[in-house]
Amino acid sequence: MYKINVLMSTYNGEKYLREQVESIMAQENVLTILTVRDDGSTDGTIRTIKELMREYPVRIRLCRGKNVGYKRSFTKLLDYAEPADFYAFSDQDDVWMPEKLEKAVEMITASGETDGAVLYASSDIVTDEELNQTGFHDVSDMPVNIESFYSRARIAGCTYVFTPKCRKLSALFNHIRFREGAVPDHDFIVGTVALACGKLLVDGNAYIYHRRMRSSATSGGNGIVQRIKVESELVFGRKGVQSSVAGAALELLKGELTPEAEEFLTWVAEYKKGGRRKLLTDKRMKSGVRLGDLETKIKIILGNY
Repeated sequence: MYKINVLMSTYNGEKYLREQVESIMAQENVLTILTVRDDGSTDGTIRTIKELMREYPVRIRLCRGKNVGYKRSFTKLLDYAEPADFYAFSDQDDVWMPEKLEKAVEMITASGETDGAVLYASSDIVTDEELNQTGFHDVSDMPVNIESFYSRARIAGCTYVFTPKCRKLSALFNHIRFREGAVPDHDFIVGTVALACGKLLVDGNAYIYHRRMRSSATSGGNGIVQRIKVESELVFGRKGVQSSVAGAALELLKGELTPEAEEFLTWVAEYKKGGRRKLLTDKRMKSGVRLGDLETKIKIILGNY
């Protein structure tokens, strides 16, 4: 039976935390352990986690830290994670179907590349706070290449399952001091590693109820006003994320990058030195989401990429 270490960052999430943890502990045909990093909660989150630790002895580990934001908190978890056959990310308020991890492991092992940097991601069912379905985040038509990923990263970190090598290489990014405002999401780092050094496996099926809170930092299912706010922040607020990660990848992943990925990441890292036209005309930089592709072109032109 495969052992899977689920990595969860919590912050003031006591309301739905128990339901999510129980769905993780109930995964079928795999042994799940849970590593939690609490990002400075001020509600009853810690109390709930300690209660769950008593109910599931040995299977839950808690690390407490100061508030650094979910991006850095999740990335720190890549360092904290104890050895396992596979790793997964989890939000604090979703609900997983019992077969979620089993299906991911089946797909990864079928690839025959478990020793490599392999990442699995799937579609997800979008719900409101009461788990009523409000949408379906479908990634079945997503182009699987690094150029597409760097136009719009369509896969959700809460669906990720990945190999030890993918975790190890992704954890190296903890040693990079990204400029404030250019701090990358944990799932963007792991996706970069897989697409640049290994393989991304995309499953069009959904095994997760992705609960969208009114306070969620991302837009999915939260209405047009939140969507505009998030998209505007992506274009005008978050400056240099892609080029910073590309530069870090070139430094940290030497000897692991495929020649094609190394060439592309070099163009991204140095796009202000004459590479804008190359990126703007690269036909592979199409994610299947026209708005996302347009926003990326605007970022490149403005020098925010």
